[in-house]
Amino acid sequence: MKKIRYILSIVALSSLVTFMSCGDDDSSGPSDTDRLAGAWSGTSVTLDNFDVTSPEYSNFRITFNADGSYITIDGDPVFTDTGGFWTITSSSATGLGLTLDGVAAQAAFNADNTTLTLTFTATNEVIGARTSGLAGSYVFSLAKQ
Repeated sequence: MKKIRYILSIVALSSLVTFMSCGDDDSSGPSDTDRLAGAWSGTSVTLDNFDVTSPEYSNFRITFNADGSYITIDGDPVFTDTGGFWTITSSSATGLGLTLDGVAAQAAFNADNTTLTLTFTATNEVIGARTSGLAGSYVFSLAKQ
Protein backbone atom coordinates (compact mmCIF):
# COMPACT_ATOMS: atom_id res chain seq x y z
CA MET A 1 0.00 0.00 0.00
CA LYS A 2 2.88 2.33 0.75
CA LYS A 3 4.30 1.68 -2.74
CA ILE A 4 1.03 2.60 -4.43
CA ARG A 5 0.70 5.76 -2.35
CA TYR A 6 4.33 6.64 -3.16
CA ILE A 7 3.84 6.04 -6.91
CA LEU A 8 0.59 8.05 -6.95
CA SER A 9 2.32 10.92 -5.13
CA ILE A 10 5.13 10.95 -7.71
CA VAL A 11 2.64 10.87 -10.60
CA ALA A 12 0.58 13.68 -9.05
CA LEU A 13 3.68 15.79 -8.38
CA SER A 14 5.00 15.21 -11.91
CA SER A 15 1.64 16.16 -13.39
CA LEU A 16 1.51 19.32 -11.30
CA VAL A 17 5.03 20.37 -12.33
CA THR A 18 4.27 19.65 -15.98
CA PHE A 19 1.00 21.59 -15.84
CA MET A 20 2.60 24.60 -14.14
CA SER A 21 5.45 24.75 -16.66
CA CYS A 22 3.08 24.97 -19.61
CA GLY A 23 2.58 28.51 -20.77
CA ASP A 24 0.71 30.36 -23.44
CA ASP A 25 2.76 30.50 -26.64
CA ASP A 26 0.96 33.63 -27.86
CA SER A 27 2.82 36.90 -27.42
CA SER A 28 1.33 39.20 -24.85
CA GLY A 29 1.43 42.28 -27.06
CA PRO A 30 0.33 43.39 -30.48
CA SER A 31 2.19 42.35 -33.63
CA ASP A 32 4.73 44.71 -35.16
CA THR A 33 2.29 45.60 -37.93
CA ASP A 34 -0.48 46.26 -35.39
CA ARG A 35 1.83 48.54 -33.39
CA LEU A 36 2.54 50.68 -36.46
CA ALA A 37 -0.74 50.46 -38.36
CA GLY A 38 -3.17 53.32 -37.91
CA ALA A 39 -3.36 57.08 -38.12
CA TRP A 40 -0.69 59.22 -36.44
CA SER A 41 -0.63 63.01 -36.08
CA GLY A 42 2.51 65.08 -35.81
CA THR A 43 3.30 66.75 -32.50
CA SER A 44 6.74 68.04 -33.52
CA VAL A 45 9.26 67.74 -36.33
CA THR A 46 12.97 68.51 -36.18
CA LEU A 47 15.51 68.75 -38.99
CA ASP A 48 19.11 68.46 -37.81
CA ASN A 49 17.92 69.30 -34.26
CA PHE A 50 16.05 72.46 -35.34
CA ASP A 51 12.29 72.65 -34.84
CA VAL A 52 10.61 72.85 -38.25
CA THR A 53 7.11 71.94 -37.10
CA SER A 54 5.55 75.27 -38.00
CA PRO A 55 4.44 76.10 -40.60
CA GLU A 56 5.52 73.18 -42.83
CA TYR A 57 4.39 70.29 -40.65
CA SER A 58 1.76 71.89 -38.38
CA ASN A 59 -0.97 69.60 -39.72
CA PHE A 60 1.15 66.57 -40.58
CA ARG A 61 -0.64 63.23 -40.54
CA ILE A 62 0.54 59.78 -41.59
CA THR A 63 -1.52 56.62 -41.83
CA PHE A 64 0.31 53.30 -41.95
CA ASN A 65 -1.94 50.67 -43.54
CA ALA A 66 -1.59 46.97 -42.68
CA ASP A 67 -1.03 46.20 -46.39
CA GLY A 68 2.36 47.98 -46.33
CA SER A 69 1.22 51.29 -47.79
CA TYR A 70 1.08 54.69 -46.13
CA ILE A 71 -0.64 57.99 -46.85
CA THR A 72 0.49 61.40 -45.62
CA ILE A 73 -1.21 64.77 -45.31
CA ASP A 74 0.83 67.99 -45.19
CA GLY A 75 4.10 66.09 -45.46
CA ASP A 76 5.79 68.03 -48.27
CA PRO A 77 8.64 68.25 -49.07
CA VAL A 78 9.84 65.07 -47.32
CA PHE A 79 6.64 63.08 -47.83
CA THR A 80 4.30 63.39 -50.78
CA ASP A 81 0.58 63.59 -50.15
CA THR A 82 0.12 60.48 -52.24
CA GLY A 83 2.06 58.37 -49.74
CA GLY A 84 4.12 55.30 -50.51
CA PHE A 85 5.14 51.92 -49.14
CA TRP A 86 6.77 50.71 -45.92
CA THR A 87 8.33 47.45 -44.75
CA ILE A 88 9.60 46.27 -41.37
CA THR A 89 13.31 45.36 -41.45
CA SER A 90 13.90 44.66 -37.74
CA SER A 91 12.00 44.53 -34.47
CA SER A 92 12.65 45.04 -30.76
CA ALA A 93 10.52 45.63 -27.69
CA THR A 94 10.87 49.40 -28.04
CA GLY A 95 10.80 49.90 -31.79
CA LEU A 96 11.08 48.86 -35.38
CA GLY A 97 13.54 49.24 -38.20
CA LEU A 98 11.66 50.32 -41.31
CA THR A 99 12.10 51.29 -44.90
CA LEU A 100 9.87 54.03 -46.23
CA ASP A 101 10.04 53.88 -50.02
CA GLY A 102 13.57 52.48 -49.70
CA VAL A 103 14.74 55.00 -47.07
CA ALA A 104 15.96 53.44 -43.80
CA ALA A 105 14.07 54.67 -40.74
CA GLN A 106 13.66 53.85 -37.05
CA ALA A 107 10.31 53.82 -35.27
CA ALA A 108 10.46 54.02 -31.46
CA PHE A 109 7.28 53.52 -29.39
CA ASN A 110 6.37 54.45 -25.85
CA ALA A 111 5.26 51.65 -23.49
CA ASP A 112 1.60 51.66 -24.52
CA ASN A 113 2.24 52.29 -28.25
CA THR A 114 0.40 55.63 -28.29
CA THR A 115 3.36 57.79 -29.28
CA LEU A 116 5.90 57.14 -31.99
CA THR A 117 9.21 58.76 -32.85
CA LEU A 118 10.06 58.29 -36.53
CA THR A 119 13.72 59.02 -37.35
CA PHE A 120 15.36 58.99 -40.79
CA THR A 121 17.78 60.90 -43.00
CA ALA A 122 16.49 62.53 -46.18
CA THR A 123 19.04 62.99 -48.94
CA ASN A 124 18.85 65.25 -51.96
CA GLU A 125 17.87 62.20 -54.02
CA VAL A 126 14.94 61.51 -51.70
CA ILE A 127 13.45 64.98 -51.63
CA GLY A 128 14.70 66.31 -54.96
CA ALA A 129 17.42 68.75 -55.91
CA ARG A 130 15.03 71.73 -55.88
CA THR A 131 14.71 71.43 -52.09
CA SER A 132 18.29 70.43 -51.28
CA GLY A 133 18.33 72.77 -48.27
CA LEU A 134 15.87 70.43 -46.59
CA ALA A 135 18.07 67.34 -46.69
CA GLY A 136 19.19 66.08 -43.28
CA SER A 137 18.22 64.09 -40.21
CA TYR A 138 14.50 64.22 -39.42
CA VAL A 139 12.73 63.30 -36.21
CA PHE A 140 8.93 63.17 -36.39
CA SER A 141 7.18 62.90 -33.02
CA LEU A 142 3.73 61.42 -33.55
CA ALA A 143 0.65 60.62 -31.48
CA LYS A 144 -1.80 57.82 -32.29
CA GLN A 145 -5.18 59.15 -33.35
